[in-house]
Amino acid sequence: MLSTRRTGPLVFLAFALPGCFDFGYVVSPPAPRDAAPPMAPEGCVEGPADLASATVLIRFSTMDVDRHLATVSAGGVVAWINGSTQNHTATAGAPGADILPGNGGFDSGPMSANGSTWAFRFCDPRSIEWYCRTHPAQMQGYRIIVE
Repeated sequence: MLSTRRTGPLVFLAFALPGCFDFGYVVSPPAPRDAAPPMAPEGCVEGPADLASATVLIRFSTMDVDRHLATVSAGGVVAWINGSTQNHTATAGAPGADILPGNGGFDSGPMSANGSTWAFRFCDPRSIEWYCRTHPAQMQGYRIIVE
């Protein structure tokens, strides 16, 4: 059955008129930042570290890791443990676009299957993407946030 009901004139005008409508929403300006941005702890040396000092663990499984996003405090150590039956790497960047250590990146090199470990101390606050160079198509887009 065809409806003969008409839309009221106000509804039609609301959609026909160009421009913005003010619905009364107020957006507050962003709060000023009182605190200085985080800085690396004094004397912190970024680079490979002792596994015993790890504050965050990331475990490799067959073709994945147990933590796609890990957060570590500046000066903290992230450790990778290869519990997989395949070799893996922890390499900063994305497939075809490694972040070299001189630019804040890291690379574990080959981590052999079944228990190989590698740890890295992060000093400078940042967000850094990493992937497995051995399996770039399947294992990429992981992220570490250094606070």
